[in-house]
Amino acid sequence: MPYAAAMQRLGGDIFLRKTAVEFNASAEMDDRLDIGLRCDRIGASSMTFVGGIFRGDRLLTAGELVYVFADPATQTSRPVPAPLRALIEAYEAGQPVTHVQTGDWAALGDAARALRTAVFIEEQGIARADEWDEADATAVHAVVTNLLGMPVATGRLLQQAPGEGRIGRMAVDRALRGSGWGGS
Repeated sequence: MPYAAAMQRLGGDIFLRKTAVEFNASAEMDDRLDIGLRCDRIGASSMTFVGGIFRGDRLLTAGELVYVFADPATQTSRPVPAPLRALIEAYEAGQPVTHVQTGDWAALGDAARALRTAVFIEEQGIARADEWDEADATAVHAVVTNLLGMPVATGRLLQQAPGEGRIGRMAVDRALRGSGWGGS
């Protein structure tokens, strides 16, 4: 989830209210460690996450983090927004937290344009005139949105020749790069 943009869309922010850590054993420099974190509870305005650091089957460290959703200016608590609650609950239940839409530029252009502008023009410095071309009108576009309705990945499929396609203009939100969204 692109954190800053998501919090702005939700009209709040998440602040750490309380943390507790219990050390059971030490790790050594060459140990391979597994780290797990899950949302244990979502209350009216708070969310509790529990986690652990493991070496094999042995729990080395356990922790609990309590966050409060709040007004970013005053830091007064607010109810956890329903869309954020739904996203976290879906993730924890192993359900999809994204939705893929395919279609033409008329249907998906606004979402694709927003992400391509952020990635190609603002981040990579591509000239606006070079980013937009006539192929957008004939391509099949794909846009991945999260459960908050935010576009997080996009690409287009062009027909090179009959029965032959080419994927192009793939863009993934900076916060999600390296997590497989642009893979085949």
